[in-house]
Order: sequence, then C-alpha cells, then structure tokens
Amino acid sequence: MTIEETIQAAEILRAAQTTAKVAYLLEGGDVAYGTARSVGNDRGAFARNGEDVRDLFLHVTTRGGLEAFLPVRELMPKVSSGEFCLYDWS
Repeated sequence: MTIEETIQAAEILRAAQTTAKVAYLLEGGDVAYGTARSVGNDRGAFARNGEDVRDLFLHVTTRGGLEAFLPVRELMPKVSSGEFCLYDWS
C-alpha cells in the first residue's frame, strides 16, 4: 500500500475502533449517516489476524437502523475525496 492508502485505511479503521459517527456519499448522490461498528466480512463477522484490510468491509448502522457493510477498498479513495468522513450528525 502507498502512504496515502495507509492513511485512508487507518481513518476507516479508527472510525470502527471508536464507533464514530460517519457520513458517506451514495451512488445516487444522497448522503447516508451512520455509526461505524467494526471491520470484518460482509456478514458482520470480525476480521481475523492476517487478513488484508482492503478486502474487508466496514459495518455501519445507519441512522435509520439499517445494517450496511461497505467495502473498505471502495471507501479508501472516498476518504481523500471527502465522500466518506467522520461527521457528528447528532
């Protein structure tokens, strides 16, 4: 990973570690808000030692109560563009 990719991944991992409130842009242009929960597979199981974080998913509980599993690899560039960020929406 490049330094920029490492920083992007760290921001996503920090969100999960601190159960941060986050905002992210959806494909249609709407913004979703939620609380980061964990990093693991696309069914909610926690990551195991040795797994490449880029192949995992960020578990987010949306403000509306839905469970979303967002691919870390797809979120990483969104950190730099501002399309994924920590955001206190309360």
